[in-house]
Amino acid sequence: DVSEHRDRLGKIDRRRQSMEWRTQWAEISRENVRYGLRGLGKSRGFTATVVATLALGIGANATMFGVIDRLLLSPPTGIVQPDDVRRLYITRGFDRGRPFTSATTTYADVSDWMAADSFEITAFSDRSVTFGRGEAARRVLATLTDANFFDLLGVAPQLGRYFTDEEDRSLAPVIVISDHMWRQELDTDTDILGSQLTVRGADFTVIGVAPPGFVGVNLRRVDAWFPLRSPANSDDSGQWETNRNDYWLRALVRISGDSVKGPEAEATTLHFAERADTSSNYDPEAVVSFAPLVAARGARASDESKVAQWLAGVSPVVLLIACANVANLLLARGLRRQREIGIRLALGVSLSRLIAQLVTESMLLAILGGLAALAVAY
Repeated sequence: DVSEHRDRLGKIDRRRQSMEWRTQWAEISRENVRYGLRGLGKSRGFTATVVATLALGIGANATMFGVIDRLLLSPPTGIVQPDDVRRLYITRGFDRGRPFTSATTTYADVSDWMAADSFEITAFSDRSVTFGRGEAARRVLATLTDANFFDLLGVAPQLGRYFTDEEDRSLAPVIVISDHMWRQELDTDTDILGSQLTVRGADFTVIGVAPPGFVGVNLRRVDAWFPLRSPANSDDSGQWETNRNDYWLRALVRISGDSVKGPEAEATTLHFAERADTSSNYDPEAVVSFAPLVAARGARASDESKVAQWLAGVSPVVLLIACANVANLLLARGLRRQREIGIRLALGVSLSRLIAQLVTESMLLAILGGLAALAVAY
């Protein structure tokens, strides 16, 4: 079959041509890389300037993105479906009628919101506590939480369990520690469950270890969690449970669905149901709102996050300036190499080969600048 034989030979020839092209391309690329490295080595001042400019421009942007990602984009680690978890805020008339948005609330208000049908709620409060005794004592950040805090966030324990509502109401001296504390300060002791740790001069029983990476819902790392009514709470009077003027808790809610308008309306209604009877001077136009779990994207964004947003807009300008400077340096170098390029063209170097060599030099500079930027960003 002459036709079939011709097709088969044609395929063999095309494969041969393809292999020859790949081999030729690889050889030319190696030559271009060697030529580029040799040329950059001869112009060390130019190379160092370009690499340093790229390193600073890229490194600064990478660093700023890390800050922006931590402050504004990524939710806290370890939380299941973090988009469904929101922070609760109350906006009311305050300070001569000017609207004021508060991130803190009272336990009595949280108790009212527990009757909601469209969302679940939990409360917590961060505070510094003293671990250990004598010279070994140290201050660590801890969190007082409702018993449903971890369940609402969907965080499963690495070891042991979390405290129960009964332990909370009985003032049980129990503690859950972070993975960081377990590994760094307790040497990953596998028998840690049931052991005693001294907090504020009292002994607490370790009942669980949080999973790796989970450090709470704020930016600062939390190393221990206690029930709200724990002896670790400096206010042991119990009056905060009914006092509607004791603003010391922050609230988290988990909603189902994309819309927050319904849950917010229900939260506002429940908020007024009890307040109307107990606080005659309470602002009748107060509104409960839910904001993203990332605090910097909420109604009470910190000054640090506002500065970070401003820097996020400035850092791309820095990168553009760095790229413009590198482009100017390459252009100036190209003008100085006009004679060299003219001689090479006169000797028969093809224009495509010459362009490939110049592009290879630029790629080598970009790679070196990127590697140096890793060190700058680190």
